[in-house]
Amino acid sequence: MNCWPDRNDPHYSHCWHSLGQIRNPTPTRALVFVDEHEKGIQQCCFSINAPNGFSPLGTPLWTWNSFPATRHDNGGTASFADGHAETWHWREANTLRIARLNTWLVLQPAVPNTDRDLSRFFAGVPQQAPIP
Repeated sequence: MNCWPDRNDPHYSHCWHSLGQIRNPTPTRALVFVDEHEKGIQQCCFSINAPNGFSPLGTPLWTWNSFPATRHDNGGTASFADGHAETWHWREANTLRIARLNTWLVLQPAVPNTDRDLSRFFAGVPQQAPIP
């Protein structure tokens, strides 16, 4: 949620920094913490492209930049800016296939325009980046 805290960083405007900035989506849908897959924890943040196509890593929109946990009965936990948390169980065979890979789980392709799991994450991040 505050991946780039330094105001001088050129990526500063690509994430939320305060509760007042969270408007689209609202705090009830805005992701704060995500349970990351143990094979993909290699940096200090969970990265997802913005639904308007902005990618912090320059990847195609329908790409898992980071990957969610599957160790909880094929699901993981996410917390939201309003303080609640949810356990999400993955619906796509591709999500579970990626989780079984014997490699670091970064930059894995999703199924464009149909991946219900990645779509859930798109609903929880700024709908536009940079944030106006």
